[in-house]
Amino acid sequence: MTPWHGATVVFVLGLLALLAPAAPARAAVPAYAATEMIRSSRAVEMAPGETLQFTIGFKNVGTATWTREGKDFASIYTYDPKYRKSPFADHGWMSDVQPARLKDDAVKPGQIGTVTFALFAPLDEGTYHETFQLAAEDLAWVNGGKFTVDIAVKKKAAVQTAGGTTLKYAPGYKALKMIMSDRQVSLDAGGTKEFRVGFKNVGRTSWT
Repeated sequence: MTPWHGATVVFVLGLLALLAPAAPARAAVPAYAATEMIRSSRAVEMAPGETLQFTIGFKNVGTATWTREGKDFASIYTYDPKYRKSPFADHGWMSDVQPARLKDDAVKPGQIGTVTFALFAPLDEGTYHETFQLAAEDLAWVNGGKFTVDIAVKKKAAVQTAGGTTLKYAPGYKALKMIMSDRQVSLDAGGTKEFRVGFKNVGRTSWT
């Protein structure tokens, strides 16, 4: 083979290398991303005025650690539209638009974190679709952290107890004990003492 022919072969190989397609760039992993792993139930049935605890669990598939405390703490907000006042807001929520924080102190990438919050059913019967979104406070909405709870609100039959007593449900009535004058009371025979207890109305019906 002549020197000229060898040069030609080298030139052709170099040209083929330049024309070969480049390997696709690997997509960057977002700092805040989640995949839903567990939830209490896909569909929920409640009586008007009833309270129910709901739990949702997400796997941290991002690069940032989720925390319960600190300026970037993780929590859930109402969504679609975001920051809307939910008819299922309970007095235990952080606010009318923010049900609860992350239950775990910290959730590192690859771990599963949960949020538990109460749903307080409205008095109007019907089918509701409540949407929420996981977020890092004042920083980012978590990709994949949106979820919807399908809720049927309808009256339930009275409950018959083992003793034969029928428990009647009073929809919309709910109380939170705030003050009590004494934890323990000691009285002499024939003695009297005033006792006071105060409740906050956290239900959906006025007291008279």
